[in-house]
Formats: sequence, structure tokens, C-alpha cells
Amino acid sequence: MTEAAFRASLALLFETEGVGQPAGDPGGRTVLGISMAAHPPTRGPLERAFWQAVDVAMIPVPLTTRESEARLLLQDSPAVQGAAAAIYRASYWDAYRCGDLPPALGIALFDAVVNQPARDPSEDEGVIEMLQ
Repeated sequence: MTEAAFRASLALLFETEGVGQPAGDPGGRTVLGISMAAHPPTRGPLERAFWQAVDVAMIPVPLTTRESEARLLLQDSPAVQGAAAAIYRASYWDAYRCGDLPPALGIALFDAVVNQPARDPSEDEGVIEMLQ
């Protein structure tokens, strides 16, 4: 059930998160909700693999392609989605022990921590223990 709950969480996330770089957004370039500011390629191997997958997915895109079409290519790329899933699993699902909770609570906690400013999961240990 843990894997099914994680996949359900990702499906919800990928439905709402897009690709872009909104003006004034401190996160900078963002793909599937993963921002360059929070997950730069220098942070670690998962981030490096993710941003490489993004760059590779954009190679065949002609410069004349509309931005909306380029976004769809990135969002639908299995390599980009797989690399994003690895980051979401390690940095959020596993770090906050979402899989240890009943599925509905695990999905809710995952959504909350993904959409909050970066924190150390150890700061939330009491809340996680209370939810179990």
C-alpha cells in the first residue's frame, strides 16, 4: 500500500505542478514542482540526474516551439518524471516517513511538506510520531 500511496501522491502533484519560471518567484526555474533554488544540480546525484533529464528532454525542441508545447514535452517525459519521483521519494516521502502513516494521512503530509519552505525533517519528528 505504501507504494500505491506514493504513486497516488505523485499523480496529484504532477497534475498541479508545471514548468516555468514565474516572475518574482525566488525558486527560479521550476519543473514538476522541483525548483532550481531548492534542488540545484550541485546538491547531489538525484538533483544532477533530474536537471540532466530536463536538459536532454529539451534537446529535440526547436527554438520555434511555443513555450506551452515545450512545457508539455517536459511534463510528459518519462525520464524527467522518473528523476522527479526519485527526488520526491528521498527528500519528502521517505524523509518525512509518509509511508509509515495510513495512506490518507501520508498523502496529506507529503502534499504539505512539498508545498512548504525547505525544513529539516527532524524538526517535525513530534508531529510525525503523533500522526502514527
